Amino acid sequence: MSMATSSPDGTSLGERLRAAIAHFEHLLPGQAPLKDFVHHNTLHGYQQDSFPVALQKVRARTGQQGYLPVERFRALYQQGRITKEDLLQVINADPDLESGESIDIDNHLSFYKREVYLCGLLYPFQRVTHSQLFWNMEERSALKRFQDDLPEEKRQQLLAKSGFKAESTLLEDLWSACLQVLGLNSQPLHPEELLDLSPNQAESLFNAYFEPVDVDNNSELQVDEHLRQEVESLLETMLHRLGKEITLRGLLHMWSGKDILKEIRPLLIRQLGNHLDLGVAAWHSDERAKGFYSCWRQSAKRDLIWLFEDLPDQLSL
Repeated sequence: MSMATSSPDGTSLGERLRAAIAHFEHLLPGQAPLKDFVHHNTLHGYQQDSFPVALQKVRARTGQQGYLPVERFRALYQQGRITKEDLLQVINADPDLESGESIDIDNHLSFYKREVYLCGLLYPFQRVTHSQLFWNMEERSALKRFQDDLPEEKRQQLLAKSGFKAESTLLEDLWSACLQVLGLNSQPLHPEELLDLSPNQAESLFNAYFEPVDVDNNSELQVDEHLRQEVESLLETMLHRLGKEITLRGLLHMWSGKDILKEIRPLLIRQLGNHLDLGVAAWHSDERAKGFYSCWRQSAKRDLIWLFEDLPDQLSL
């Protein structure tokens, strides 16, 4: 008995099978039952690296964090979920850290590298700009009292070892020592003070960054003219390199110390993934047909999240 290859309505067997399979898709799951556990390795492109190195590379490229935020770890430490012994065990287990090596300051003071690492884990040593440094000095009395997160026991230990009775005296002495070790003879000028330099300040600033010149101390205009010429020359040289040796991103980084691509790269990657999703994503931009750049540009113009970026967490969107 032969099987009919077509139905009375003229459709072929293959067409009927495809229609039946399409109908079954509404009822049957897309994945067949699995005999064994199967997982998807999101780091499969980095299998040649160790797990920590792979996470580090992924974060640098996509902005995705594979660990809890550092602040969360510190909170767990305060709760006792993570102990000092836990941290020291990890630090001492890494031979590259040389945690048992002693660092001698003078004949009376020395400590181990593990103590430095431990401080770095427990306390947020964040880089600050000149403006932030002066704001902390003036508004938060950074050179007169310890930070709020320093335990009272540690405060008393520092005061006892230093021989000073007041926190302000100890911190001012520590600040002077830091300036001396780093070879800084004076504190940097506040940005507002740069707008009204005295002749001596202008000459000192000029000689610190440019080739020293002999100028008449009584000639404020002469010093200002030298500064203006040197700054204009540097600016012209830098702008001449723009587009040839450095990008606009590089120029902004040189001027501000802030890498704008590092901040927007994770956002770009997420939007690019949405743009190239082959119709899977639930939302698409109206500018999709014009290409990704046009789509992203229009979205950035309408995005108000930048206005709230610097607000406290409880006020940000």
